[in-house]
Amino acid sequence: MSFATLSQWDFMELYPALVGDNPNLVVVKVGANDGIVSDPLATATVQNAGWTVLFIEPNPSSFGRLKQSLGWLPNARFAHVAVAPYEGTLTLYDVDPEAFPEVGAWIDVLTSSSKETVLGNCPQAEGHIRELQVPCKPLGAILAEHGIERPDVLQIDTEGMDWQVLQMVDLDVNWPSILTFEHHLISDEDYLKARELLERHHYAVIETEHDVLALRIKQ
Repeated sequence: MSFATLSQWDFMELYPALVGDNPNLVVVKVGANDGIVSDPLATATVQNAGWTVLFIEPNPSSFGRLKQSLGWLPNARFAHVAVAPYEGTLTLYDVDPEAFPEVGAWIDVLTSSSKETVLGNCPQAEGHIRELQVPCKPLGAILAEHGIERPDVLQIDTEGMDWQVLQMVDLDVNWPSILTFEHHLISDEDYLKARELLERHHYAVIETEHDVLALRIKQ
């Protein structure tokens, strides 16, 4: 497998450039937040309004802002659900925005299924963590509900659950041409497993401080 490293800044420029402006792209964003904050494809998504984009976001606050900001996109699809290996309910943790008025609702970008991950990102949140019970489904079920067989681009940003989500992707059949996920919040063991999985399925991997950009090199 090809492997390279890249600065975080260069990643933010390279990733949208590689995606390009194909008007027929199908994009899936797992952990979409509000569709704007910390999303390297936010500008490209708005500029290419013809893309079919499935936004998957379980946090109610984030999802509300997402629909408000990008609900006008003609081919946008929205799933207010968490991705999990089963269908049912999942516990998420976020930070009470009233405890950090200088940040406000934007602090829900820290939402995770791991309380430890939230506190690792924001130690000051100790005592201000909230539990959220949200619906969850396997990724394949969510894609099927929205009529998506194979996304061209799969973007995963789930604050520590990226490896679990990646395992649900059928890379033998419904492989995306471009795939991104965050590695800095998963264990070294899980990151190695993710790298090995991508290698077996013909991806070149570019690593930054926080993210992985994987490019399918064998169609």
